[in-house]
Amino acid sequence: MVTSRQVVLIAILVLTVTLVSGTSGVTSMTADRDLELATTGDLSAYLTFEQSASGTANGTTNLTVALTNQFPSGTTLTGLEVTVDGQTTDMTADETFDAEETGTARFESVECGSTITVVASTDGLATTLTRTVDCPD
Repeated sequence: MVTSRQVVLIAILVLTVTLVSGTSGVTSMTADRDLELATTGDLSAYLTFEQSASGTANGTTNLTVALTNQFPSGTTLTGLEVTVDGQTTDMTADETFDAEETGTARFESVECGSTITVVASTDGLATTLTRTVDCPD
């Protein structure tokens, strides 16, 4: 007959073995996935970018930046800002920027070689472009 003392010892032994051996769970895992990326020019991108400089003199120019929303139909940009030399133009200040819509931002007397920053956004999507002011020689 099994005594209560033997039952307690067997329970302690089973508990000890369980704690020492662990649960054999997965602690790490790796997975290989293929990813292909392709870059495209400014005129083929989801947000096209064109700049033109005029009246260039003494290292400054008048700059026009043209942007076109080429995101898939139904993608309306709710934020679109262009910044050059500390000057910012909000192209969505009065309304949204719909798919296939083109708009321009104009800047007076910006330094050649300055950074142009374009920030476009909509629900769940944001993109930033950084370009340099190209002045004619």
